Amino acid sequence: MKPILLTTCLFFILINGYSQETQTTKNLAAKFVSYYNADQADSLYSLCSDEVKKSLPASNVPTLITQLKNQLGKLLISEFTSADKGITTYICPFGKSGPVLYLHFNQKNKVAGFYVNAVTP
Repeated sequence: MKPILLTTCLFFILINGYSQETQTTKNLAAKFVSYYNADQADSLYSLCSDEVKKSLPASNVPTLITQLKNQLGKLLISEFTSADKGITTYICPFGKSGPVLYLHFNQKNKVAGFYVNAVTP
């Protein structure tokens, strides 16, 4: 009985250790959802990395939020999906069923990118 218990405990410790979700990225993902739902484009933009800011001007963020919300609704939650090579990924379902938002954080805890995909893996 003890070997089974030990194996089970070790299994859960290893899974938890490799998931690499941090409280910081969990909070940032929740902030992203909150800022998106509250139309706080400037706050949402402040979460982005320099690379994202180069390709997405701050003036375009309010339009982007409005278009997404009109078509897909508000974001419901953020759920950790994976961490690989310094990128932590969250999936955020919209109020209307179907497409989801994938949200990626880099090692500096900044939004490294996000995209909408109609199919969940």
